Amino acid sequence: MVHSTWLSGAIMKKIAIAGIAALIGTPALAADMAVKAPPPPLPPPCIWCGFYIGLNGGWAGTTGSNNNNLAVATFENGVPLTLFATPLNNNQNTSGGFGGGQIGYNLVFPGGYGGGPTGPTGWLVGVEADIQGASLHRSSPTLFFIDDDTTTVTTDSRLNWFGTLRGRLGFATGPVLFYGTGGLAFGGVKNNLLTTFTDVGEPGCFQCFGSTLVSNNSSRTGWVLGAGIEWMFAPNWSLKGEYQYIDLGSVTNAAAVSLITDNSLATFETEGATAIRRVNENFNTVRIGVNYHFGGPALGGY
Repeated sequence: MVHSTWLSGAIMKKIAIAGIAALIGTPALAADMAVKAPPPPLPPPCIWCGFYIGLNGGWAGTTGSNNNNLAVATFENGVPLTLFATPLNNNQNTSGGFGGGQIGYNLVFPGGYGGGPTGPTGWLVGVEADIQGASLHRSSPTLFFIDDDTTTVTTDSRLNWFGTLRGRLGFATGPVLFYGTGGLAFGGVKNNLLTTFTDVGEPGCFQCFGSTLVSNNSSRTGWVLGAGIEWMFAPNWSLKGEYQYIDLGSVTNAAAVSLITDNSLATFETEGATAIRRVNENFNTVRIGVNYHFGGPALGGY
């Protein structure tokens, strides 16, 4: 009987100790459950970040009617006679098409990576280079300068290719990017100047007619400014429209004609003309293009 009582007491004691331990362990278990809570979701992917490459095409035109100046002077035996100086404002505004490709890289500041249609907004910086083949040709009608004799001048200019290396600063709002751009411009230009002199005062002249053609091909550098808008219309693909003003400086050509118009009595009389033309190599360009974006992290990571 004594043994039975002792056994019952021991069992009750163990039950009491287990209950106390369970009550003491409950806060620790709750703490363990709080530590193992799932992490917060990652931010949306950076749709504007990293490298991109694409193609573009557009239209280029000269920037104003007063884009070149011409001076013509006649002479006789080395002595200047008549000076004709006039700005050529006659139908020098011409335009043509171009096409090429671009490559670039964007860095997007934290919190401004444009994570889709409902993503955040923010600032973007980047660099872009492009190269274009062009077909821009402008020519003037033949101009006549008449005093005792006749001088004619014919000119034409071509832009064969051009390119830029630019920085970009933009503001992204979801799938739309607004940006400004500027930097270095370069291009290949060709300018022709044809000067013709005709002696009309002496029917029996020794040399009555002559002409000189000067052709200048040059690769030039300058600067460019522009602005554009770009739209991410599908994953990794964007469509852009862009305006650029390109200034490649000016080119000056000179072409002179000298004729021996009389060699009677063992004397030689020379006559001729010189034309000097300055061309301003400035262009407006408008283009559309498509880019493929390879993606990358935002500046400073996510």
